[in-house]
Amino acid sequence: MSWRYGRTVVPLVWLCAVGCRLPELRMRPERMAECERENVHLRAVNDRLAQQVKQARKEAEQASHGLARYKALNGEVEVEGSQARLQDAVTRALADTTAVVRMERGRVVIRAPEAFESGQSDLTPEGRALLARIGEVLAEHAAACDIAVAGHTDATQVRGGDAMGAGTTNWELSAARALTAMRTLAERSGLDRARFHFRGYGEHHPIASNETAKGRAANRRVEIIVGPAR
Repeated sequence: MSWRYGRTVVPLVWLCAVGCRLPELRMRPERMAECERENVHLRAVNDRLAQQVKQARKEAEQASHGLARYKALNGEVEVEGSQARLQDAVTRALADTTAVVRMERGRVVIRAPEAFESGQSDLTPEGRALLARIGEVLAEHAAACDIAVAGHTDATQVRGGDAMGAGTTNWELSAARALTAMRTLAERSGLDRARFHFRGYGEHHPIASNETAKGRAANRRVEIIVGPAR
């Protein structure tokens, strides 16, 4: 009896133990479903936060670009204002001369007309006096600017008897005129010579007809281009 009783009791104990764990086993699918819902929610939160971070970065980049654009535009306005004031000052200072002052592409251009005789790279007395005056004006108003000197000729080809000599082209003659004018400006202004440079255009940029003596005289000129320092 005791053995049977023992054999009988053992299955009962095992059944009781299994029976006690049945609720726990039944809860596992529910807990798994709850965890899955939590995971879905967390993924949604993470996605939303990622989108917010992305949007914040985009807005920050746009703000940065906008600030850079504002600074660039503000700088352009300041430069334009500075150049306009320079044009006004130079125009007033040279009002009693033959110089012509204009604004072109944000730079002040001073034209010194009839500064050379045909075929010559030496300044006429009038041209030298005018460039000396322009140099003084530059010293007063354009000390922080870059200065380019452009030489021009009329359409008459250089002759053998001219100072430049036979075989010289108008392109070379215009460059020689620009160099002569640049030296005069640098000497009279006393400005840093590193701010100066020159170029020659030959007869290719006329401002008047080369069919008349007056037109050719107007084309034999130098132009001083004054712009912001680079």
